[in-house]
Amino acid sequence: MVRRRGNPDPEAAQSGIRAACLRSWARPSGRFPAVALSAVTAAAISVSAALPAAAQVTSPTPTTPAAPTVSTPTPAPDLPGYRVGEQGPGGGIVFYDAGSRRPWGRYLEVAPPGWAGASRDNRVQWCADDRRGYPVSLQTAQGIGTGKRNTRLITEACGRNSAAGAAAGYRGGGKRDWYLPAKDELAELYRRREVVGGFATGLFWSSTQFPDLIFLAWGQNFRTGDQIEFYKYNEIRVRPIRGF
Repeated sequence: MVRRRGNPDPEAAQSGIRAACLRSWARPSGRFPAVALSAVTAAAISVSAALPAAAQVTSPTPTTPAAPTVSTPTPAPDLPGYRVGEQGPGGGIVFYDAGSRRPWGRYLEVAPPGWAGASRDNRVQWCADDRRGYPVSLQTAQGIGTGKRNTRLITEACGRNSAAGAAAGYRGGGKRDWYLPAKDELAELYRRREVVGGFATGLFWSSTQFPDLIFLAWGQNFRTGDQIEFYKYNEIRVRPIRGF
């Protein structure tokens, strides 16, 4: 028989080693002969060397996972500070500071006297009685920062010849976001009337509809400070404001 050269069979070699060990242990003396020990050790080394590379198991080198990259959002740049009574970016006069940034902005500025090209503020109807917005509730609000939305609702329902339309049409400072102040915004404007200046001691429209009677809207008496409801068809003065 012709024996082919190649790697020894690992299982056969290990079986031979076990048989040798059993024969040695079976000796009466109970000792494991030195010669047998040497043979076993040599055979074990031979088998280990003959094992294929794939059969030799190596422990993987532990790796430390990379720390996740956390991106920090860039904060929005702060607005330059303004004080009440200073000129705003729209060329008006700052009359209100909320103290911190709000959804509508932080400051309110009012158009300067003569904004409409005359010495006194325009007198305009809140809504003509033949327009869609006269006999309905427009769901306007009265809080600080709500006048811009009110102005849009009124202009859509009452047209650009309304009080809201006149305020929204102002382009002071190249800005296109002027509006008719809401009830609370108009009250703040009255409180700062001396700082702003140029107000007639008369009546001014707000953009807030009276809640109980749909034909009425709120106005402000700049002589007494009272807020009074008026029929929408009345022609009352208008002064635009804007938030930023």
